[in-house]
Parts: sequence; C-alpha cells; structure tokens
Amino acid sequence: APVAVVTDDPDVVAWARAAGCTVLSDPGSLDGAADAGRIWARDTGCERVVIAHADLPLVTTFAPVLGDGSAPVVVVVPDHRDDGTPVLSLPVSAPLVFAYGPGSAARHVAAAEQCGLRVRIVRDPDLGFDVDVDDDLVALEQRRVRP
Repeated sequence: APVAVVTDDPDVVAWARAAGCTVLSDPGSLDGAADAGRIWARDTGCERVVIAHADLPLVTTFAPVLGDGSAPVVVVVPDHRDDGTPVLSLPVSAPLVFAYGPGSAARHVAAAEQCGLRVRIVRDPDLGFDVDVDDDLVALEQRRVRP
C-alpha cells in the first residue's frame, strides 16, 4: 500500500524518501496533517486511509484497522489511556472533521456518528500505545523487558 509521511523535518524527509514514501508538507497541526494525508490517499486512488502518528513504537501491522475497505465505517483506536486517537481508519470520501488532542477518541466517535458513519472501536495494546509523557517511556521499557 502507498505510504505518505507528513513532515517538514529534514531528517524525517530524508528517511521517508529513502524508504520509498511520499512526503507531504506539514500544515502545522495534527488535524491538518490528517486531512492532507486523506486528500493524498484519495488522489492516489485509495478507498481507505489509515492515519497513524509517529509516536507508536510497538506497531508492527495495521491489519486490525484495514478490513472495512470503502464501507462507511470509521475505525477508532483509542490510546492506552482511553483518551487520544493514535490510529484512525476511514474511507477517503468520509466527511469526518478531524479533532485531535486530549479527548480525541470520543470526539472522533461523535464526529463519525454525526456524519452517519458506523464506528468500530479497536482496542489493541500495540496500536494504542503512544508515547506522550515521560511515564509512557517507563511503561514502554517495562513492556520490552517482559518475557
């Protein structure tokens, strides 16, 4: 599947291009970055877009959020605090308005329902583990040490 990285950081731009990703200029907000990714995916001919943020150290696959194709379903992966939205999957044509920041998981569910879209919540310990505060780094290290 095609991948786009939304950034203006020169090191990340170089890494993304070396990995064969398309690089999109960062519009300056998470909502704007998600929208830029959705527009790019639509223009590329994709049916569905997965919005995933860079602070997801445990992700190895997005398979749990890919099965809905162009169906009018928004897949919300709440973070491990059941607050934010580290991963969101939706049809590229969905009129959903992104609402990142504290409490975004609930806002994304409400926005999807207001658009008449079905919502599927995926609680996945790897997709939902993002690093936002120092305690997350401690928890990450503890998870990596476990047998």
